[in-house]
Amino acid sequence: YSDASPSRGAAIVGLEDDRYDNILQCLELLSHLCSKDFFVFDEPDKQDDTSSRLVLVGLDIIVPHIDVDLLKFPKLSSEFFKLITFICEVYPEKVVGLPENVIDQIVLMLKVGLNNYNDDITFYIFNAVSALALHSLGNQFFQRKIGQIIKHT
Repeated sequence: YSDASPSRGAAIVGLEDDRYDNILQCLELLSHLCSKDFFVFDEPDKQDDTSSRLVLVGLDIIVPHIDVDLLKFPKLSSEFFKLITFICEVYPEKVVGLPENVIDQIVLMLKVGLNNYNDDITFYIFNAVSALALHSLGNQFFQRKIGQIIKHT
């Protein structure tokens, strides 16, 4: 069908490129929001709380739009796994509070990332999983989620 209608195939590729660009820009924005110097408040604790809430709301919005095909783009997958690792290491208690569908999507991406990407991505994933595992020692639900990732390896 795309052979008979090259403009349609080009339009689909164009839409996929736009989707990649949009998601990559959102991930980069969320990464910048994690920066300690991005917000300036009189109270340092308030700074961490505000930026983490913004990033987690952003993840809640963007993660459902990320699929395995998009993670085949090296720059996007690197940005995604760096951000997830940072959030898991710095705010594990807030990751546990994400909606279950977002947690499930993140767990799925972590599982896929273990077998399909380079050593840097694997390093990020193991750091994220270890941070969540340490935090989830008292949380039965999250222990099952982390167990799914570990069992997958």
